[in-house]
Amino acid sequence: MRFVPNLVPALVASAIPMAFGIYLARRAGRRVHITGLALIATLSVIFGALVFFEHASDVSVGRALIGAAIAAVFAGVIPLTVYFELGYRLRSRFALLCCWVIGAGPLYFYGIILLLIIVTQTQCTPHQYECPF
Repeated sequence: MRFVPNLVPALVASAIPMAFGIYLARRAGRRVHITGLALIATLSVIFGALVFFEHASDVSVGRALIGAAIAAVFAGVIPLTVYFELGYRLRSRFALLCCWVIGAGPLYFYGIILLLIIVTQTQCTPHQYECPF
């Protein structure tokens, strides 16, 4: 049962965009939905920029840009949009709860693998043996 406390960050991280989607679903209109997606895109770009500006000085700019793009797209846009759309589209609270709880496990492992890839791209030089990949 040590695995269950590890799911708490994944549950919290997925609950925020899902709750935002539920909130926006109550407001009618396509403009509100587009505004939510624009906010997700903006947060993802900011996250990618933060990852880029925190890269190690030994890492080339090209590798750091690849790491920042991976962070923006795969750690920002994709998971946030998936959980936002779940909250926005699903009307059944039971189905939403099931998707949220069942999706936390894969999201947890997805986050760990993604973190290792981003660290490899932004913090490790090509021939550094301590790096994960």
